[in-house]
Amino acid sequence: MTTATATHDPTPRNLYSDLDALKDRIATAIAEQPIAATAAAAGLGFVLGSRLARPALAILLSAATRAAATWIGETIRETAIAQMNDLRAANETNTHTGGTRS
Repeated sequence: MTTATATHDPTPRNLYSDLDALKDRIATAIAEQPIAATAAAAGLGFVLGSRLARPALAILLSAATRAAATWIGETIRETAIAQMNDLRAANETNTHTGGTRS
């Protein structure tokens, strides 16, 4: 017996144990992000139930894409502004130290 097989869990896996593990993971995800879980469940239910027409789905995807692009653009802008402020602060520190070379 190798060390790799010795570290495995001795209890055999079956469908019920896998379903229990999945249930625990889903419960954890719902507890951590209940709004996202609710939105995902509602969206999945509409799409799988064929109750969401293609034009409505296209509108929702378009809106989600625009929202994501706006969020990414805002994050990039905030990062750039923070880096520019850091560079300005570094330049001001260099000019206040005299800036003379020996």
